[in-house]
Amino acid sequence: MDIVFWINAVVYASLFLLSLYLLGRNIYLRKYIAENSVAYLQLVLDSKKQIEVLQNELKKREDNAIEKTDGFLKFVSESREWAFKYIEDVQQAIGVVKVSASYGKVSEESLEKLFSFLPEQQGENNEQGND
Repeated sequence: MDIVFWINAVVYASLFLLSLYLLGRNIYLRKYIAENSVAYLQLVLDSKKQIEVLQNELKKREDNAIEKTDGFLKFVSESREWAFKYIEDVQQAIGVVKVSASYGKVSEESLEKLFSFLPEQQGENNEQGND
């Protein structure tokens, strides 16, 4: 056997071993990529779920804040309307007493109506300023 045969045998054996190594490496990398791809996709899905949950919670908080603001604005609006009505009623009662006083005849009924707008006193000491 001559030297060329041995050189060819070594080259073919080296190529065969290199082919086996590359085949094994290819199989290993495919498995590695598949496992990491699944883990990455699971991480992406979990992140999307967390984002969705956080967005829903934020929307609930915003809706709750809007409802509280709307309720407060409604309260302010109703209070304002009540205050204007109260002022108009008191002014009318004062006008009636004023007209009656200009004729010199203030009726007890008109005074009672005017005094009915005053807040109720809690005890007799409030009239003197003692609580």
